[in-house]
Amino acid sequence: ADLRSYRHFPPTFLTAPMKAPILALSLLATTLIFPAQAALVAHWPLDTNALDTSGGGHNGAVVGNTVAFGAAGAKPGTGSAATFTGNGHIDVPWAAELNPGAKAPDGSGSFTIALWARPSVVGGSHRSPFTSREDSDSVNGPIIYIEPDRSWAYWAGNNGPSGAWNPIKSNAATANVWTHVVISYDAPTTTRKMYLDGVEVINQVQGVSANSVRNFHIGGGADDGNSFTWAGQIDDVGMWDNVLTEAEIQNVMNNGVDSGPVIPDPRLRVTTPVILPLNGATQQFDLPITNAGSTKPLTISATSFSGTDAAKFSVVTTPGSIAPGAAANLVVKFIPAGATGDIEAVLKITSNDSADKDRLVTLKGAIYDPQALPDPLLDFGKLPAGSAPKSANLVIKNGGGSKILHLDAVNVIGSGAAHFKVTNFPATLAAGASGNIAVTFDRLQKDGFFSAQLEILTDDALLPTARVSVKAEVAFTNPLVAWWPLDTDASDASGNGYNGTLVNEVIFGQPGANAATGASALFDGSGHIDVPYDPNLNPGGQGPDAAGSFTVTLWALPTDNDANYHSPFTSREESAGKVNGPIIYNTFNGRWQYWAGNNGPSGAWNSFDGGPVIGDTWVHVAISYDADTKTRKMFLDGLVVLTQVLGISANAVRDLHIGGGADSGNEFRWIGQLDDVGLFRKALSDTEVQKVMISGVGSLTAPPPTPDFAISSITRGPGAGQVTLAWPSAAGKNYRIQRSPNMATDWVDLNATPIPGTGSSLSYTDTALPANTTKVYYRIRTVP
Repeated sequence: ADLRSYRHFPPTFLTAPMKAPILALSLLATTLIFPAQAALVAHWPLDTNALDTSGGGHNGAVVGNTVAFGAAGAKPGTGSAATFTGNGHIDVPWAAELNPGAKAPDGSGSFTIALWARPSVVGGSHRSPFTSREDSDSVNGPIIYIEPDRSWAYWAGNNGPSGAWNPIKSNAATANVWTHVVISYDAPTTTRKMYLDGVEVINQVQGVSANSVRNFHIGGGADDGNSFTWAGQIDDVGMWDNVLTEAEIQNVMNNGVDSGPVIPDPRLRVTTPVILPLNGATQQFDLPITNAGSTKPLTISATSFSGTDAAKFSVVTTPGSIAPGAAANLVVKFIPAGATGDIEAVLKITSNDSADKDRLVTLKGAIYDPQALPDPLLDFGKLPAGSAPKSANLVIKNGGGSKILHLDAVNVIGSGAAHFKVTNFPATLAAGASGNIAVTFDRLQKDGFFSAQLEILTDDALLPTARVSVKAEVAFTNPLVAWWPLDTDASDASGNGYNGTLVNEVIFGQPGANAATGASALFDGSGHIDVPYDPNLNPGGQGPDAAGSFTVTLWALPTDNDANYHSPFTSREESAGKVNGPIIYNTFNGRWQYWAGNNGPSGAWNSFDGGPVIGDTWVHVAISYDADTKTRKMFLDGLVVLTQVLGISANAVRDLHIGGGADSGNEFRWIGQLDDVGLFRKALSDTEVQKVMISGVGSLTAPPPTPDFAISSITRGPGAGQVTLAWPSAAGKNYRIQRSPNMATDWVDLNATPIPGTGSSLSYTDTALPANTTKVYYRIRTVP
């Protein structure tokens, strides 16, 4: 067994009147054991709320506050119904008993789901009254749909690739008419069935794989329940842990879920397997036992252990009589006796549950001691412009039960490592103790988003190197992030260092869009410019509506409107089944479009049309996003051509492309010229966009910040190759001297070690200046 599978699921601690240490059970990939006959798992009458009245505790919650209760029900025996407007749904938290079996081909356990549905709208889109769907690395779980062609359908994933659902269609749905809908799955024969109004309409041998992580949705579809939503009424939703017969289904239809197969009484519910959060010490665990019966008390008469590590377990407390619908804890004690590695035993619980007298529960875990448990993130938060260095602590705990944890080193790695410094950390932590890793953040005269990782090296044998993300954000003093004039190369003229690199051929020095923009670059469809990924080029986060505010401006002259997409600017990420980031397109049919992903499924780009593309003519194109109002705008020649309230999710990994599209930049390449590309960290106003169009990107740049010092004197030394610089220094600052022949990019460091400030005047003599130099530039920079 892979011991790592246990460590990332920390236990939930419960209050219990027992001797310490007492931990509640941590559950992972659990399966509730039920008897073979069909028994009710959950019942949502939807009369006045979304609660489960079966006693199983699977209560739903309304999402969107647009589900109304109290409408006329489907039958006299079903009570009231819930009304859905298409903008809200009910979520039921994931539970193993709602998704029996495993995430594997043909891995689902048997089940039956029944409900009454009265659609107010049919056709034109998928609409789901019930969904238990997982579409991540594979597709799993069952769905009920009304298809765009109006047919009822039973969809199910069988652990195939993303999107590979197995839909089975049946009769047409009718608007404003109640229909009793049932789907079932018989695991031993891998048979799927569907019933409409008590009549079998689908019978197919085709496996189902269990949804292993997503919530269960009533009135909503997709993984999150926010798509394929229901419009109309739903009533009397029930779920059983096996296949109902046709007679039982008709009884449920005619008399309600409560009239269905009777639950064994009493009935013992317990979870298996149970993942124990072991730490190498003697521990006690609460094992919850529920009586799902309706009238008779549950009593446990005996318990015993078997398996490899049976001798290490004992039962401390057996619950007394458990009333119908109640729960109590069976307390298990574990004594490691020096054991390490995988631990497993089987607990047999003998009770008066007539359907399953001897219930078997697998207990498993892994012991490793000492155990490094650092907090998962150190976030310095949002800091004001010009912030001084700030310190914060990352808490790390030794989760072991007996041995000392030794911390050997804590390093900072990643692209932003220069901004974070570890100043202190504990050398050792006793078993169960916590300590602080002290970290200082320094913006180093920069603004924006900063991230790195702490690499924590310990003697935790299972995970000797732990990595923790660390991040900070500093408010910007200048709205300009990057500026690519494209006059002679792909360099960034903003001074922020976001220089591009050429991929294949791009020709510079072409006539520009106007006098303020200089020259332009020519793209023939074979090359583009790549700018390496940086969070400052993609403000915000990867998630629905999580992007920060931005504006992209550029001049474009298209020379070929063939039957393909051509992108002058792309910051796009379509990976892990999600789409993120903004795009500008000249489309296959000659239209300007603003595309953006909002963390939706693969291919679900939100495209907006800005108007026709005119060939061989310069046009100023701008797109913006205001994160506060979730507003997207597109400008053509300084005029707003679209405004839409729709969120964006930030590209979190891909390079930015000028003149190329797709994730790599190698598709949808631009044909024509591009000029004066700018990226701003705010949604520019209409007036600001027009100023950039008329006067160039540089017209909105803020003046450079006032330096901490100035060179007070420059003198030529006695030798032909000597120049001495003097300047007033500040205590706590360090200085580096640089020389350049052209004041452009050819700056050379003259001192290998920074000169520390003293609070008084400092000097440095350049003794290596070539004797024949006629012009030279110097600068002094503050450094860490």
